[in-house]
Amino acid sequence: MVLTKLAETMGLLDFLAPKQKASAKRRKDDEMKRGESSTREAGGDRGGAPGERNERRAGATENVNRSDEDHRRRRLRVQLEAERAAERHGKLAKKQRVSYHHKASDRRYEAVVVGVHYDDGPDHPYYTIKYSKENDEEMEKQTTPDRLERLPWNEDASWEIMK
Repeated sequence: MVLTKLAETMGLLDFLAPKQKASAKRRKDDEMKRGESSTREAGGDRGGAPGERNERRAGATENVNRSDEDHRRRRLRVQLEAERAAERHGKLAKKQRVSYHHKASDRRYEAVVVGVHYDDGPDHPYYTIKYSKENDEEMEKQTTPDRLERLPWNEDASWEIMK
């Protein structure tokens, strides 16, 4: 609020946040009204036979399902591309599935990379991983690449991580 008053006194407010002209506001209101009336004309919430409304609902559900599937496919493709790019550089990608070697117990755990850190330089990354121990205790720790091994790409397992 103080900054708004300061910007107003300096004459910057009109430049930073110009007031919407009345004609533009009226045009926006008109578009909203037309959108509502066209929805009613097409059957919308009211009107139309009950069977037509059910068909529209089914079509909308199919569109949502198709949209969700497209979204899933796109996110998985991006993750796979990120993993391949990291592999070309000898690194791991965030949200990548890995096998973690716990030296103290000499056991391997399936883990997920939750962070990539370059504090020691771009050629020496270290990773924050998350994994579950056998008693379902979730662990998060930082480790070096020598304790991690890539797991083969698995679309379903990767999607579970990304949800």
